[in-house]
Amino acid sequence: MINPETLLVEDFYESHFWNKIKTILFCAVSWDGSFATTGKLLKVTTFQTFKDDNIIKQLKKDYEKIREEYSISLKNNLDIHTINGEFIQQRTKGSKNSLTRAFYAKKDFIKIIFSA
Repeated sequence: MINPETLLVEDFYESHFWNKIKTILFCAVSWDGSFATTGKLLKVTTFQTFKDDNIIKQLKKDYEKIREEYSISLKNNLDIHTINGEFIQQRTKGSKNSLTRAFYAKKDFIKIIFSA
């Protein structure tokens, strides 16, 4: 989730996003169909397995871009649409008209997470 007040004032390394992602457990699961009641655990990894500082630098760059564009939208009283970075994006959580926003991992970032 994105808290607009803290997004605008928190630096990347102080942010809720950074505190969450550095402690999250990523689980890749294979499901057999849309209504499957069981799945197969394929891989489990954590952010701590990343050895490449460029990944963190790109996440920081994406966070700062989202933060800047969010700030511009608020200052100019514009609707806030999906803001994309290379690895993460912010978009509505729930229906299109929802005011609640959240960070989402993009496909390329997910590939990196599970190739580590």
